[in-house]
Amino acid sequence: MTDQFFVDADGLDTGRNGYREKATELEALTQRIQALGSSGRVSEAAGHDKNGNAFAETHMKAVAEIRDGVRLWAKAVDGTSDAIGDMAGSFREADQGAFDMARDLQKSFLQLQEDVTKPPTA
Repeated sequence: MTDQFFVDADGLDTGRNGYREKATELEALTQRIQALGSSGRVSEAAGHDKNGNAFAETHMKAVAEIRDGVRLWAKAVDGTSDAIGDMAGSFREADQGAFDMARDLQKSFLQLQEDVTKPPTA
């Protein structure tokens, strides 16, 4: 086990960008599904007879469910990107806080050393 803990906040930001790009790709996929599964396009391909209408009705529902599922997936991936960004910011703040506290402690010890080693005034 190690006694050190290190987080690369810049590395988290890089990973965050990958999630954001994937969310954008998924959102583009939902638009493609919407275009390919438009009711006019499916109805035209299936035909306007009884069987064609039944096919279109059944499959239009499935297309909508798939599209909505991919859209929710994109939203979840985008939310993951936001969460990673928040974590990176929190780690930066914690790192800066620790640095500031250590600097203040060093100043206090230096002042204490100066006070202790200063000859008494008469």
